[in-house]
Amino acid sequence: MDFSVARCIQDALQQRLKHPLFGYEAISSDLYSFFCDWMRRRHGWNVQEDHSLRAPNILNSLTKECVVSRNLAMQLLFSLPSFLIFFDIITENHRTLLENPLHYNVETCRYSMDIQNLQEIAPRAKIMFLCNPHNPIGWSRVVQR
Repeated sequence: MDFSVARCIQDALQQRLKHPLFGYEAISSDLYSFFCDWMRRRHGWNVQEDHSLRAPNILNSLTKECVVSRNLAMQLLFSLPSFLIFFDIITENHRTLLENPLHYNVETCRYSMDIQNLQEIAPRAKIMFLCNPHNPIGWSRVVQR
């Protein structure tokens, strides 16, 4: 999905590019406390620092979650159309896929979540892969939805 990057991000990248070394970044000792505080303030979730892990990217994290569970009968839920790499991660790790197909409205050219089906199948799933904005259809969650 292509979109313009915010000016502050462009500026930060330009500043970083002035440094000649592109090695690994050092992780601040305050990273986890900042993260936990942000989750509490933003979402009302009380996350413990020792329950948090840093990951290089979301796809590695999702793959690792499939691998660490030794339960091959584990079912994972996701909606189609979606980021198809989610499908690959599930099937390549020999897990069972639960689909919650999105409904397409031809009048508005928009997809919507099948909440009734989701409520029926979600109790069988250990994990739900959810991409926001929903890739590749390009919408994000808004309060009215």
